[in-house]
Amino acid sequence: MTGPRSAPARTSRTGRGWSKPSPWEGASRSGRTRPFRHAPRSETARCSVKRAPSVPSPASAATCRSRRTPSIGAQVTIDEGATVGEGSEIEDRAKVRHLVRIGEQATIGKSAELQAGTVIGDGSSIGSRSRLEGTFGDELKVGTRSRLLGGATWGHSAEIGEGVRVQVDQRSRFADGTDLADKASISDSYVRGELSMGDGATVAGGKESLSMLGDGVAIGAGASLNGAIRVRDGVEVGESAQLEGPARRNPESLPTELDADCEVLDRARIQPGARLGERTLVGSSTEVGTQVVTGAGTEIGSRAAVGDFSRLNGSVIGDGALIGHGVDTGHAAHVGEGVVVEDNAVIEPYARVEDEGYVPRGSVICESEA
Repeated sequence: MTGPRSAPARTSRTGRGWSKPSPWEGASRSGRTRPFRHAPRSETARCSVKRAPSVPSPASAATCRSRRTPSIGAQVTIDEGATVGEGSEIEDRAKVRHLVRIGEQATIGKSAELQAGTVIGDGSSIGSRSRLEGTFGDELKVGTRSRLLGGATWGHSAEIGEGVRVQVDQRSRFADGTDLADKASISDSYVRGELSMGDGATVAGGKESLSMLGDGVAIGAGASLNGAIRVRDGVEVGESAQLEGPARRNPESLPTELDADCEVLDRARIQPGARLGERTLVGSSTEVGTQVVTGAGTEIGSRAAVGDFSRLNGSVIGDGALIGHGVDTGHAAHVGEGVVVEDNAVIEPYARVEDEGYVPRGSVICESEA
């Protein structure tokens, strides 16, 4: 395939640097390690407000030994054991459940709810009617009507848009700078690292087998990942791409896997059970069939199609090429633009099929025939 490799439009990242060590475990893409503590603490005393459930908590009743008393709005519910840091604001009708800890200078929007045991870092802002559960780092920004549930741990400077839905395994760790745009959605998944998702992007794992997302993964606007899919570090998925994995655990069903640094460009489709080796490039509007396997460095051009059960072992497939079912291409083999390769054909290592060529069913193309 000729021409430079194009990358999918990546969703925005916050770009924030490190202002202070993170209290959450894991590491950012820079490789800095971060020891785990249960919650950020100030050297000064924090406000501690204890209320019975569903009992309004007027600001005049709050007790605090810090220099700046938190601001508590009307009809706010603060359950027993919750603590609020100095200078923080809890707006009207918000609910702060048992053992919640809110850092300094944080804002909790109207009718927002922090579920029991949640930790909110310093300088965070939670939009109205949002609901959170988990441990969140400093400078968290959450839009309105979002749901971040499941008890995951989030690093510093995460930016969450409006109407975002996250329901993940409690072992998930979102690294610093995670950026989920408006209406992004993650469910039945396990996240381990920095994640960027565009508007309306969706990750919906299998009900019996979770999806897994590694570090530095970027998913474009409108893309969808459905079923059991393993996405490893540095993978990029373009806008409106569709990746499919098995929805249920089955001995004959293999998860779809994308190894490190793969690129799946805009509008491409990957069928269940495909395994893309490291640095595989799938061009825009290309379809990769069921249980296709690609070797490291494979390149598949735009508007191409690869049939079920084919194996591409570090080969180059040109734009618009049609590869049948059960085809095997060797290392460094080159299939030109617009080529048609029929089912069960073999193209040996370093062999070359020129543009607009034709390979009959079951044929073997050797390097010497190039």
